[in-house]
Amino acid sequence: MGSCAVAPGEGGQRADGAPGESPSQASADFDPFRKAVQQATQAADLGKTASTPADWQEIAQMWQAAQDLMQAVPESHPRYTVAQQRASEDYAANFAIAREKAGLGETPSRTADDDILTKVDFGGGWPFIIDGELRCESIRAGEYEINLVTLHSIGDVYAVNGPAQARAQERGWLSINPVWRNSEDGTAKAPINWVVMRAEASCSP
Repeated sequence: MGSCAVAPGEGGQRADGAPGESPSQASADFDPFRKAVQQATQAADLGKTASTPADWQEIAQMWQAAQDLMQAVPESHPRYTVAQQRASEDYAANFAIAREKAGLGETPSRTADDDILTKVDFGGGWPFIIDGELRCESIRAGEYEINLVTLHSIGDVYAVNGPAQARAQERGWLSINPVWRNSEDGTAKAPINWVVMRAEASCSP
């Protein structure tokens, strides 16, 4: 996309979840900043040949996913400041341009402004095959405070993070594995760490 800004030298990095990695390894290695740059690079490349509203709609979705990934970069990340700038300025502008070319009008309001975390908040980075609402409950376990992250969908509750999975049987929660997407290369599960981090940030006792 001629008007889309992507920082040079940051494209072409390897995809997350190299062959042979377990789901836990792929999640641990997941870097939302790197994934956002990959998404942005792909969107910019597609913008060079886009010719129909459908093309631009796909590109808009990719810019939205890149923006969501940048917003998910934690403060501890060495490029946190850069990530926030790209999410709120560069990627947001490119998302708006792509939507305009797709004939979709103004950028819709985002649910990230409220206290509910759903697929809309994560764009293409949503790691589940079903829609639903992410929730977090903070409980005390001796001296420690533990966050239980769950996915609520059409009456069912799925245990997402480790602490929630450990208490799934006593709480009557389902395993997240059947609704957890596979990675793009099919060798592992889709990265989930950044989803858990955002849910935990909204956690309440």
